[in-house]
Amino acid sequence: MVILLSAAGCVFRGNAEMLESRLRLSEDRNRHIRRELDTSQAELRASRRENEALGKQLIAQDGPNPPSEQTSNVARVESIRFNRLLTGGLDRDGEPGDEVLSVVLEPVDGGGDPVKVPATLDFRLLDLIKPANTQTSMSWSFTAEELATRWGRTTFAGGFSFQLDIPPPEPSAEYIVQATLTLPDGRRFDDTLPITLRAASTDKNAL
Repeated sequence: MVILLSAAGCVFRGNAEMLESRLRLSEDRNRHIRRELDTSQAELRASRRENEALGKQLIAQDGPNPPSEQTSNVARVESIRFNRLLTGGLDRDGEPGDEVLSVVLEPVDGGGDPVKVPATLDFRLLDLIKPANTQTSMSWSFTAEELATRWGRTTFAGGFSFQLDIPPPEPSAEYIVQATLTLPDGRRFDDTLPITLRAASTDKNAL
């Protein structure tokens, strides 16, 4: 019995030591992970502060400073997108055919929420049927000051809104609109959207 109890005690101590060793190893790993997480979060905060500072410097060089909430929004932007419901051709005069390209462009954060930011913006209207070097039908550019007056928000959408005059659409054309948004920190975002423009000859020629 003494031998059995002694052996059992050795096994118990051995198991206890193994469990303690595993527990210490797990705690060491957890501390290492927490240190890495703290370091990553600190680097992210520092990067955001640098982006905001750079944005302020660039904006100060280009013109009047925007509201501080816009400047702080620069680091939040992760992409841009056309509002598909509000982007397309418009018939403004009641006659067959579209004369206006309506565009709503949304800078968005990681959660997909629209973000108002100071930026410059370029649009191009392309006809894909034409040869590559002649596809551009129209182009537009907007400064940060011009863009600031184009922001609007409703219950269902928020973004930069435009009503752009266009030449008469061609019945055989296949149109797309391209956008390039450039932020004060130097980042550029692009998006492309196929659109419908009705030719003047007949409403049945919608493409």
